[in-house]
Amino acid sequence: QLTPEVSPSLAPSPRPPTAAPTARPATPAPTPTTRRVFLPDAPQASNPPPTHSPTPPTPSTSPTSQPLTSTSDCAGLVTAHAGQFWLGGKPWTFTGVNISYLRSLPLPQVEESFKFLADHGATVVRTWVEPGADLDQMDRILDLGRRYGLRFVITFEDFWNTPKDTAWYAGGYRAEYLPHVEAVVRRYRDRPEVFLWQLMNEPTCAREGTTETCLAAMRGWVETSAVLVRSLDSCRPLAVGLIGIGGTLEREERHYRLMARLPGIDTLTVHRYAFEDPNEKLWRELAVAKAEGLPVVWGEVYEKAYDQGCRTLSPDALSKRASLIRRDLKRSFDAGVDGYLLWEFGYGALKRNGETKYYCGEFDYERDDPVWEVFKGFKPN
Repeated sequence: QLTPEVSPSLAPSPRPPTAAPTARPATPAPTPTTRRVFLPDAPQASNPPPTHSPTPPTPSTSPTSQPLTSTSDCAGLVTAHAGQFWLGGKPWTFTGVNISYLRSLPLPQVEESFKFLADHGATVVRTWVEPGADLDQMDRILDLGRRYGLRFVITFEDFWNTPKDTAWYAGGYRAEYLPHVEAVVRRYRDRPEVFLWQLMNEPTCAREGTTETCLAAMRGWVETSAVLVRSLDSCRPLAVGLIGIGGTLEREERHYRLMARLPGIDTLTVHRYAFEDPNEKLWRELAVAKAEGLPVVWGEVYEKAYDQGCRTLSPDALSKRASLIRRDLKRSFDAGVDGYLLWEFGYGALKRNGETKYYCGEFDYERDDPVWEVFKGFKPN
């Protein structure tokens, strides 16, 4: 973890989310991860989402072990080699959470969330920093993460925000995306709290029938982007951001393997349901990681517990899910996984300008969720 460091007080700069949640299907076909709902009024039901009265955070008491040092020789950074992550000369594994909408929260609520997560065993936060993002605001978010010993996966773009096609992968990315990647890497390459770069959330060719033409164009985009990132930062792990192999077609597995072999890519990702046994459902992805000598991260682990109105599906939905996550954490790290990120943290009720609004989703983990006690008590291998 990072050594906590006190940052100056920060003023909020909110950007409210706009996407409505969509449930993931039972099939492995790619689906958006922008499953948010921003409700203007409290849900009218017998079990509405709980409200939380924000209190000023106090310094976290979470243990820290790694000081922040110069990044000129990769000191103080997580690196990837020999099939795993390393920090301070020792193998490093982690648990954490996605907060895709992080930049839409006012900064006092960002700090409140970070303190809660650090106090409950999370060490990594994955979030989006897309083209057009306010990087001054992101500076302040990283300052807060550093205060609470958190590291970040920075994802440069979300496929589902503006779905990409063959033409985009074949060169359309050069106009806006590539300059954005360069700007973000240059800005944050000297910040140890940035743990891993990710080219995109869930890039896919599924909308075009997973044609070989599209897959080949995607590999060209990855190779060009990875060369750029590596020219600016030779230390940090770099991942594409794939869901996984995705289907049963031979070319899909070949594509996943070829992506793993592209210069500069040194980390694999998988997005999955918590009920999927890694050794039964995901053996192909794990086999690729082992064969190519790369660490593998469960970039999103999801399990539905709420309906689209943010009401729990049943009185015991949260406790059942927490038990499932407890079992899944152990079997995942036993299977050789290097990192485990829940989809996703739900801030819940937020009072702003006299109105109470809710950051919540069908797959979210709010602060009263029993899963956090599971996280707090779990120690990765």
